[in-house]
Amino acid sequence: MLTIDRPHKLNAFTLDMVRELETLSRQADHDPDIRCLVVTGSGDRAFSAGGDLASLLPATLEAGVDVVSPDPARRFFSDVFTPVIAAVRGVCIGGGLELMLGSDLRIVGSDARFGLGEVRWGLIPGAGTHARLPRQIPWAIAMQLLLTGDPIDAVRAIWEGRVSGESD
Repeated sequence: MLTIDRPHKLNAFTLDMVRELETLSRQADHDPDIRCLVVTGSGDRAFSAGGDLASLLPATLEAGVDVVSPDPARRFFSDVFTPVIAAVRGVCIGGGLELMLGSDLRIVGSDARFGLGEVRWGLIPGAGTHARLPRQIPWAIAMQLLLTGDPIDAVRAIWEGRVSGESD
């Protein structure tokens, strides 16, 4: 299990944390005894509030490139072939949502809330989220997140996109 462990900051990640997550997931991917990776957030308030802007924004501005995801062709876990499961409770926004989109399976608590607040500032979400999200959830729900920045709850993300009459 890989745990984002910064609950006092809603598990917002720093560049060092992103690099450690990448290193640990690659190590696990090469371990034949590990059959899957479970990624979760510490505490009960958040999976992850995304990147800690206080640390990431200065580094990004200095580098002139997205330091968390400099290669737009890659996403979180794109080089990991071991199945990745995201166990989500609470806040899952911005980079946290991008991290979850890189997983293969998601287990979501009823208290989960998803959002892309960066679009409210006119920013394009990182890690290809604007292209990946509509491929993973119903179009109208993806557009709500991508165009308004308004957060949605787990019920909206999972069920309301189903066609009426479809079996649960």
